[in-house]
Amino acid sequence: MRIRRSRRATTTTTTARAVVRGDSGVSPDDVDANGGAAPNATIVARLREELRDAHNENAHLREELTALEEGWASRSGDASAVTEMEDAHAHEMIAMRAAFERELETAKEAGIDRERDTAQAVTDAMQHMLEESEAKNRELEEELQRATEKEEARLEALESEMRERLRAAERIGALSASGSGDSARAAAERRATLLELTLEEFEKETIEAMSDIESRLSLAVDAVDQSNVALEEARAEANELGRVRAGLEGALAEKEQKMAEQLREVEEKLTHAQSAHSIEVNRGVELLERIASLESARDELESRLSDEAQRRKSERQEYEQNATASTAQIERLEASYREAQSTLDSSESVVQTLRDDLERARDEARTAAAAVEELESRVDELAEAVRSAELAGDEALRSAIESHSQERVALEAKISALEGVVEETLLNSVGAPIEDVEAMKADFEATLSKQEAKIRNLEKLAAIGREMMAVKDTIVAECAALQNEIVECEAQKDALSLENAKLLGRLAALEQD
Repeated sequence: MRIRRSRRATTTTTTARAVVRGDSGVSPDDVDANGGAAPNATIVARLREELRDAHNENAHLREELTALEEGWASRSGDASAVTEMEDAHAHEMIAMRAAFERELETAKEAGIDRERDTAQAVTDAMQHMLEESEAKNRELEEELQRATEKEEARLEALESEMRERLRAAERIGALSASGSGDSARAAAERRATLLELTLEEFEKETIEAMSDIESRLSLAVDAVDQSNVALEEARAEANELGRVRAGLEGALAEKEQKMAEQLREVEEKLTHAQSAHSIEVNRGVELLERIASLESARDELESRLSDEAQRRKSERQEYEQNATASTAQIERLEASYREAQSTLDSSESVVQTLRDDLERARDEARTAAAAVEELESRVDELAEAVRSAELAGDEALRSAIESHSQERVALEAKISALEGVVEETLLNSVGAPIEDVEAMKADFEATLSKQEAKIRNLEKLAAIGREMMAVKDTIVAECAALQNEIVECEAQKDALSLENAKLLGRLAALEQD
């Protein structure tokens, strides 16, 4: 292209120089209107010189015509090259559009695969958590079994000890029934003393057991309160996560819409640049037609050179002006063509950059959507676990409180009954001690059974409290993980905002261009 343009410029310069050299003809000042002012010899000599100059000028004009024909052929080749370039550009745009559509399909398939992998990972994590929960439950059951066996052994030892004491009291009663009055009174006093000691020891153990129950109950109530507080915090964080998710989805949808609008605007600008390029090509064709008209004018000028010098001079001046204007117009056309070509190249690069940015933004949007869905599933699972733990804790606490109140009433009734028995024994030392001992034995066995039930309830309550503490720890860990994921989502949102600002800046620069 540069060689052809330099050849056309050389042809134009040669034409201008030939026209300037042709200005050496007869001046109108040397010949008057009638043609008889100068000597004949001088006129003949000048006419011969004029003929030689005309001959030389015809030779130069033939050379110029040959150069113009070569330029016309080269320009025809340039026009065909421009047409081929336009066709190649159209095919390239079609190929780019098809490639872009294929990339979109590939990205969609990759997004579906990532979502499937994410769902599988969540399922595996839930299975792992379920296995860990089952292992913890087995450990709690084993611990409860060991505690139950230990308590049963202690109760059996206590029961054997109380039975020995009851047998001793029965023997004392039998001796008191067969002895004299004084020995019977002494035996009754010893039996009353023994019963008082037994009653005091039983009251002491009962008070210790009740204080232990109250302390465990207070610990369970505190654990339930703490789990309720953690539940409220988890619910608040879940609501906040829902709001953040809604905001992220709206921002992502808005950004995707903006990117689509920017892509449409860039395609419109590219179409406009292509139309401008076609206009410039049409102008080049018109310029070639004007060059052809200039060649016809040159032929007309050559036919009139032999008629009169003054008219030839004026025609040469007009032709020189037209050639200068044509050269300037050709240069302007070439500059416009180069500018259109550079604009087209820059537009193609900007379109490619915007498409890449749009693809990255869509990938990030799909990643953020998958993360938000995973967060939502985790929040739902945590809420379900907390609700189940809350129901279990409330039920266990209610049953423990009811059993504690019933056992307390029963213990108070038994203490009152034992006090009445002691008073009756002291007042009636010669009464029926064997029946009283049997009644005390039955009451003691009933008390032991109630104590065993109470211990089992307390163990269940302790197990529920431990499970609630474990659920609380899990909730705290999940909340911390959710907080970290919220921070990551905010960081991704800021990155998307920065990329959106960059894209808007590029679009503004493209509009200015």
